Amino acid sequence: MVFGVLFITFQKLLLWCFMHFNHFRKNYFYGVCQLLITLTKNYFYGVVTFNSFSYDFYP
Repeated sequence: MVFGVLFITFQKLLLWCFMHFNHFRKNYFYGVCQLLITLTKNYFYGVVTFNSFSYDFYP
């Protein structure tokens, strides 16, 4: 009986942890993706700007 209650509580705790971890992981993944996209955009923008800047100075 006590073991059963402990087991159910443990299961609920695991489920709660998993759900919250999943939610956190999704947010974390989304955040990392956003960061990567921003960095990539900025990098390409910087490369394009630098290239046009170079072309202006070295015709």
